[in-house]
Amino acid sequence: MYSVRLEGNFDLIKIAKLTPGFVGADLQSLVDKAGTLAMKRILYERQYRLNLGDFWTQPWDETELESLSITMANYEEAAKLIQPSLRREGFTSIPNVTWNDVGGLSFIKNVFNECIVQRIKIHEIHEKMRLKFQAGVLLFGPPGCGKTLIAKAVANEAGANFIHIKYRGGKETNVLLFGTSM
Repeated sequence: MYSVRLEGNFDLIKIAKLTPGFVGADLQSLVDKAGTLAMKRILYERQYRLNLGDFWTQPWDETELESLSITMANYEEAAKLIQPSLRREGFTSIPNVTWNDVGGLSFIKNVFNECIVQRIKIHEIHEKMRLKFQAGVLLFGPPGCGKTLIAKAVANEAGANFIHIKYRGGKETNVLLFGTSM
């Protein structure tokens, strides 16, 4: 592991929003790619400042070394270049289904907006107020009644990833075991 110097305006929340579906290895790739982009930027800036012939022969001075850092722009660009592992393995990212696709159900929409969407979108307020999050929501009903469509609309509204897990049959305890393993 190595130390990375970050520019002053580094925004961890923005990085989190740019990296849906990323696992640990993807985040390591993000840091590596951002570092590579930063190095290219730094070398380009140095080449521009110095005479082209002197570029490789001039030693780095202390002020140059002190100014070396990875910028937020480097991370933003790197995030565009890396495909998350979960997406490569078939998991979907943020779905393209909206509440306009669902139609009606304004009461359910309001409940999901209050219980899930707002807690994801403005989590800072909920953390400051020390509000506890609900563990989740279980949608049930016969096939074709719109459970998946509703869940995708909620995920889209919240800007969250959606992983569809089909569970048919089985005992109630199996559903409980699945829920506790999450």
